[in-house]
Amino acid sequence: MRTASSLVGEVITTGLRAPLDDRTTQGFGRRATEWVLKGVPVRLEVGPRDLESGQATITRRDTGAKEKVTINEISTTVVALLQRT
Repeated sequence: MRTASSLVGEVITTGLRAPLDDRTTQGFGRRATEWVLKGVPVRLEVGPRDLESGQATITRRDTGAKEKVTINEISTTVVALLQRT
């Protein structure tokens, strides 16, 4: 199974900036709020259970909509979302 860092690398190959927030000393909610406050338009959420099921969640900042996508569709979905906004 791919790791979160390899998924970030895949998104970066599309020409997008994609920092990896792998801090475990802070709760997920706080980290998510920090990225919203920074103005990140799309947040990719991947946890151990997501990796087991081969899925990830993409959250849009502008609408708050969450979408489950397969690991293989992450790059194309993120690029498509950003082109629509």
